Amino acid sequence: MLQSEVKMDVTSLERTQRHWFIVRVGRDRRWSQLVQPLLQGGPAPTSSSQLKDLQQLCKMLLNPGIYYFPWEINSGPVRDGETLRTFGRLHCYDLAQSEAVLTAQHNSVQHQVRVCTKFVEPFQAQLGFLYVALGDMEQRDGEGPVLKARVLTCVEGMNLSMLEQAIREQRKYFQDRQGQVESSAS
Repeated sequence: MLQSEVKMDVTSLERTQRHWFIVRVGRDRRWSQLVQPLLQGGPAPTSSSQLKDLQQLCKMLLNPGIYYFPWEINSGPVRDGETLRTFGRLHCYDLAQSEAVLTAQHNSVQHQVRVCTKFVEPFQAQLGFLYVALGDMEQRDGEGPVLKARVLTCVEGMNLSMLEQAIREQRKYFQDRQGQVESSAS
């Protein structure tokens, strides 16, 4: 991996990832000294041992998750253990079971996504409000898919049609970019 690629990996992190990265790295003085200059816009490491350490660190980062529409989650394209983002209105929340249900309407059909809230509690559940969830998919026997949320954010007031359009545009961009990479490789 080139020095510029390593620097880009660290500096292009989303805010939540960057926070997690700083907290995780802050526990190890050697890694903290390696990454702190990068996060502040400094030069990339030059020695091979520092580059190797930074590569190992980048592998530890949480996956940012791919956006899935709620109606896609229960229909099957999502694999067990996959990190994803989705959205929906909070339909119900059971604090005792640490489980919530997000709903979304598509083509006059109401779709539901079950969300395990163990890692985000306590949170102020606002029934009927719009939420965005980031987490890992888990297939439970006899129960179907459950999203184990790491982030559950109330985004009430967000323009839902614009969010859906942005997700479609992002997918189109990634597909185009993947096609360009594949064509340049051959």
